Amino acid sequence: MDKYNREIVEFEEKYGLLFKKFESMWETNKLKNRHSYEIESDFIDWEMLKMEKKDLLKALLRIRKIFSK
Repeated sequence: MDKYNREIVEFEEKYGLLFKKFESMWETNKLKNRHSYEIESDFIDWEMLKMEKKDLLKALLRIRKIFSK
């Protein structure tokens, strides 16, 4: 979990935005150089980190429920 958090914070610091705002700007074509390799790559990596973190949290909650019975 720490790995995901660290890497997400790195993107937040790099762009000065939370992912939701970055994603909104991406979708509305408000990012300068949106189709540059760096920005596209960062968007994909950042989105994957958010999704993987969410999936990991769901799995941990399921495990917690199983062992708390």
